[in-house]
Amino acid sequence: MKFKAYTVNYQHRGKLPLHQKSQWVVSEWEELRLFTLANINNWQCKKQNLWSVHEQFNVLGRDQKGDLHIAKYWANQDVWHGYPVSSKRSGDRPPSLKIRETEPKRSDDF
Repeated sequence: MKFKAYTVNYQHRGKLPLHQKSQWVVSEWEELRLFTLANINNWQCKKQNLWSVHEQFNVLGRDQKGDLHIAKYWANQDVWHGYPVSSKRSGDRPPSLKIRETEPKRSDDF
C-alpha cells in the first residue's frame, strides 16, 4: 500500500447533508484507528481499497436509510480518506470473507 497521508474528509463530517454523503458518528481518532486496523490486518480488496469494522460491530456512521457498520478507505495520489458505507450499494460491499477470515490484530498492539 502506498501511503503519503491520511486526511479527514469533512464532506463525511457534516459539511454536506446526509442525503448526499454518509456521515461518521465516531470521533476522528476512531476513524483513523479503524483505518490503522484495516491496514495492519491487510483488509484490502483487489481495487486496493481498505475495509474496516469495529471489533464489536458498533455503528460507525449514518446515511439517509440508517446506521452504517462498515468503513471504506481509498486513496487519491496516495492520500487516504474513508467514510462509512452501506453494503446495499454494490460499490460499497467489502470482500465478503476478507474480514471474517482474519484473526484481527488490534491497533493498540502497535
